[in-house]
Parts: sequence; C-alpha cells; structure tokens
Amino acid sequence: MKITLFIILVFSFNLIQTIGAFAGTMLAMPFAILLLGAEQARLVLTAVGILSCIYPILSCHSSIDWKEVRKIGIYMSVGILIAQVVLKYMYGTLILVAYGLLVIGVAVRNFRQTKPSQLPGTVDNVILLMAGLIHGAFLSGGSFLLIYAMEHFEKKDVQRSTLSVIWLILNGGMLLLFTIQGLYCKENLYYVWLGIPPAVLGIALGDRLQRRLDETLFRKCSNCLLLLSGGVLVVKCFI
Repeated sequence: MKITLFIILVFSFNLIQTIGAFAGTMLAMPFAILLLGAEQARLVLTAVGILSCIYPILSCHSSIDWKEVRKIGIYMSVGILIAQVVLKYMYGTLILVAYGLLVIGVAVRNFRQTKPSQLPGTVDNVILLMAGLIHGAFLSGGSFLLIYAMEHFEKKDVQRSTLSVIWLILNGGMLLLFTIQGLYCKENLYYVWLGIPPAVLGIALGDRLQRRLDETLFRKCSNCLLLLSGGVLVVKCFI
C-alpha cells in the first residue's frame, strides 16, 4: 500500500508541476512526509522532481526569458542568504500563516483580472526578495515567485520555461548538496529509482494537458494552484 501511494503521489505532483511549473512539490510534501518522514521526503522529492524541471526547458527552450532568469536568480539568492541570518529570529508558524493568507488574497484578486498588470518596480523587487527569504527559511517561496511571474509573463510557455530554469538551479543545487553530504543511502535511492517511471508518465500527461490550455485557461489554472498552495500553507501550520 505504501509503494502504491508513493507511485500515485509522484505521478500527481509531476503532472501538476509540468502543467504550471509550480506547486507540484509544495502540494506533495505534506503527503510525502506522512509516507516517508520529513527528511526522506525532502531528499526523494527533490531528486524525482528534477525531471519535471528539465522537460519544460527542453520543450520550450526558445521561450526562456534569460533577462528575467538573471533578475529572479539574483534577488532570490539575496533573499535566501538573508534567511540564513535572520532565521533564528523568525517565528515560523505566524509567518507561514500570514504568507498563506496573502497568497490566497492575491489569487482571489487575480481571478478578477483577465490580463497581467505589472506592479511598480520596487514592489516587484520586494516580492522576489520575499520569495528567496521564504524559500531559504521554509522551502516554500514558490507562491511569491508565481505572483511575480503572473504579473510579468503573458505567454504560458514563457512562464513555464523561465520558472523551470529557476527551479532547476535551486533544486539542482540542493540535489548536489545532498549528494555531497552522502544523504542518498540505499533506501533513499530505491525510492528515487521507483519514482522515475511514474514521474515520466506524469510529465507526459501534464504536457498533453497543458497543450490544450489557451492563455486564459492557463492563467486560471495558475490561479487555482496559487489558491490551493496558499490553503496548504495555512492548514499545515495547524496539523
């Protein structure tokens, strides 16, 4: 039963991640922790999730906005570094609840908009810094990153490919760090290899589904994922 649930989980989160380049791992993590435990879940999902970062890059490489990749990478890196300094002063539960409620509010606002509306440059920069700060502290900065992406990327292929580059850099760095630390023991590698076939199937189906979404439906789908991720952030603080 545990193996079956794990396979379903890996298939599902790679499908979601492939469609929107967002939220798959975040939504899967609470369930993976129940199945595998916190440490093993983090190691296994990071490794298996790399595949759903690589595919959109390969299939939409011409749509990657490298200027945005550099900007996002710089600001998020600064935020991640700040998180390492101020982490001991951060009250995790309160911050995550406030973060989740903010994400829900932005998602609700976005449902009322038909086209992206750019925020002032200063606000944009703060959003990216906060994405890095939250990701560095709680590994959950993706919601802020999607808020930024939805304000700047009108085309779904640009959003999917550009965000996938960011996730590949972040998750690839974590994967390298975990490997250097020798954390991928025999049992962890077993789950990684077990997760590859359902991950590939999830990516294949996710790609077919996203091809059927026009820009308007894709934006609504992204909003739904944003709303769902905000709800997960709030709920998991109390369980």
